[in-house]
Amino acid sequence: QNRRLYGTTIRSTSELFKSIDRTNDGIIIKDEIYIALIQCLNLNITKQQIDQLFHLIKDHSESGIDESEFIMLLG
Repeated sequence: QNRRLYGTTIRSTSELFKSIDRTNDGIIIKDEIYIALIQCLNLNITKQQIDQLFHLIKDHSESGIDESEFIMLLG
């Protein structure tokens, strides 16, 4: 079942990244992910779990992640 985010049907991890990246700068930050996954898609995930995901691929959690890192993370 495909979900819609900001009017776009999400069929792949790449499409999800591009929809989350509201600034279209090729980087998504935690706030963009919080809003997209928790508020818009109503996924059962906490801010703490998103913080932990960021820590898996970044030394400091305030950095954004690019599309390749996002795809690697979510596969």
